[in-house]
Amino acid sequence: MKGKCVWRCGAAGLGLLAQVLGAEARLWTSQAGSQVEAEFVEMQAGFVVLRATDGRQFKIQMTQLSADDQVFLRENHLRPAAPPEAAPVAPVSAPVSVPAPATPPPSAASATEAGDTNTSTAWLVYAAPDPLPADQFPGLAGTNLPRTMLVGIQFGPAKTDVLYCAFESPDPQEPPSLLYLYSPSAEGFTRTVTRPGMRRKVEETRISSFRDIRLKSAFGDIRMAADLEFSCGFGRSDTVLLLATIQLSGAGQTSALLLGGMLNNDFIYGAGTLNVFPLLTRPELSVKTWMMRGPALTGFCQMGRLSLVPKSGMGSALALEVVERDSGRVLDRMKTEINEKKLVAGQPDRTIFQSLSLQAGKKVLIKAILDLGPFFGKVEKSSNFY
Repeated sequence: MKGKCVWRCGAAGLGLLAQVLGAEARLWTSQAGSQVEAEFVEMQAGFVVLRATDGRQFKIQMTQLSADDQVFLRENHLRPAAPPEAAPVAPVSAPVSVPAPATPPPSAASATEAGDTNTSTAWLVYAAPDPLPADQFPGLAGTNLPRTMLVGIQFGPAKTDVLYCAFESPDPQEPPSLLYLYSPSAEGFTRTVTRPGMRRKVEETRISSFRDIRLKSAFGDIRMAADLEFSCGFGRSDTVLLLATIQLSGAGQTSALLLGGMLNNDFIYGAGTLNVFPLLTRPELSVKTWMMRGPALTGFCQMGRLSLVPKSGMGSALALEVVERDSGRVLDRMKTEINEKKLVAGQPDRTIFQSLSLQAGKKVLIKAILDLGPFFGKVEKSSNFY
């Protein structure tokens, strides 16, 4: 999509949508008591999308709305056979295991995959953080909320090891210009800090960046230091790319990695309870073998919602083996680098690409292996290609 965007769609598109739907604005109230005058747009898997009278668009979990608003939605916008989904809530102080990474979409090729059995990340255990409604974000005035996108990043095992972020854009056609940061435990952020964005141009796109956001934590004997950077405005004015440089140390060993990914699917817009995702999770290879002007292996190394690029203390290249399925004979071996430039340019799911020389009609197994060092071990993924 070219051009600027008002949160999730262009201003012209909003006007056309209003004409088609014939929607009328009403006053919506959250369970915490905050209110916004907005029109109903659509339902999305338990979330309601609203458009405020000034054109801004919000996505709010239905269960976070008042009882009257939930009744209104059921009676007017939900089919009887499709009741709203209730979001599961973990016990506040109960330890929870690291969630499995999201399943990548199926490829267009005829391929079957076998996941890795890496168990070296048992040290990654988190306690569920206390819920934080947007209108209880410390130091953030209620008048700012309609202009903000909010999310939480858990960087350590304790429930207080969360960095809460609120990106504010006074002009919805420009990327966010202010970032509010708060953490119950992180040094330097126990009181809300406001960071102005640094403007720069990437090709013809205006980008705002927020840098030098440093966090520390410890998972038992394993220490972690992270340096975060947010770049806003790739493709659309409301996109936010997270880049996190991670240093790990423990038991006399060290390693480093770069994580990155778009955060827009995790944001709430002005109202609701902030979504929180862990910075570190169990890694896996999200790769597919399919036809792209010839057979090729494509994808990325996935860590939860983010893409991983190995640095020091890890293998820098992905090792590939092409094995004939009928005989088990290794037909080819090769290595391919993880493309950091793709990640930094806002394409986190395209950091792996390797063309393959395969004989037509021969059934082969493509085995990919990446050594992620002492703290994450090796990750593997195999694809049967026909």
